[in-house]
Amino acid sequence: MHYMYGKLNESFEGRNENLKLDTTDLKLLEAIYGLQNLKISDIAEKTGLSEITVKRRLRNLRKRGLFAKKYAVNYWKVKLIPLMVVGRNLWGKVDQAILDSFCKSVRTVMTSVSYHILDLIVPADDLGNILEYFSGSFKDVDMYFLKSFHKSVSFRFYDVVKNSWRIDYLALSLYIREIIVKEGYIDILKQTSPIKTIIEKVPSRPIKLSDKCIRRIHNFETFLNRKNSFLDSNMGISKYTVYKIKSELKRANALKTYIDVYPPKLTEKLYLIIEKGDMCFLEALLLGLSELPVLSFYKANKLDASDRFVKDNVIIARLELPEGGLVGFLESFTKMLIDKVDFKLCLETKVLMPHEKGGEEIAR
Repeated sequence: MHYMYGKLNESFEGRNENLKLDTTDLKLLEAIYGLQNLKISDIAEKTGLSEITVKRRLRNLRKRGLFAKKYAVNYWKVKLIPLMVVGRNLWGKVDQAILDSFCKSVRTVMTSVSYHILDLIVPADDLGNILEYFSGSFKDVDMYFLKSFHKSVSFRFYDVVKNSWRIDYLALSLYIREIIVKEGYIDILKQTSPIKTIIEKVPSRPIKLSDKCIRRIHNFETFLNRKNSFLDSNMGISKYTVYKIKSELKRANALKTYIDVYPPKLTEKLYLIIEKGDMCFLEALLLGLSELPVLSFYKANKLDASDRFVKDNVIIARLELPEGGLVGFLESFTKMLIDKVDFKLCLETKVLMPHEKGGEEIAR
């Protein structure tokens, strides 16, 4: 089985509300997305701009928070398993020791009732016990093994003149229908699709980190990308420990850098979980949704308490829409989905961080 891992973008919050981008800025942002390094000569060649212009523009874009160079961890190589647990009102009922040891974040989402999505990183040796705990303690709970992660960033709908996202959801839904109906469209469009896999597993023997390292770090990626002051004051981890773990992961080829791009003013966040559907339809749907400003999705397998696959090829997509985009999306896409797939659509309302003292809620 082939595994791929990457980092799900943090939300774009607290940025410059009067952000202005011109066509050159957009060209640069599209060019650097997916690069593993920032070689000025490569970007200049890719965009047709001079190296002096590229340096100046990138410096300004970085200052304005439009992109950052970050780390992504191949969890499988360090014998950790990404797991997503979805259930009704889990927060406050889950054993705090599990949250402290394994949980990266808890997202409160709304369907007809309040649900929580637990983002867990579980050591392989503990997987069976964790699955048995959730299935035995909660009646309404789904557990997914996240086997790959993909992400796309598109600036196609950004109006430079009016400084806003202008998305015609009806036109987008018709575009996806066209992909589905016309034979061969998917294969043609895949060649220029913006969907990218952030990081791939390089087959080799997994390394073994110490239990102390695994259990102290709720989120390797957040941990490795945070400032040292945060590590010292909030997590009690020294700069030397950071350096040591980074070095160990780099030697094992389990840690790589990538370019993280933040399209501005994306406020509506939806989880679309599709457990059953025709693969041709799913590929066309994801290809069409990649036209949105940000699409992040996992390919997953649904698990039972015995660590058996209940369903293969589950799609868990996270959509980030401009303010007010929720209604337009629902009106245009719900009918199409109902006819084709079994799905759940969840609206993210807030994020809870287990490692915060007392487990306080942090509103989005």
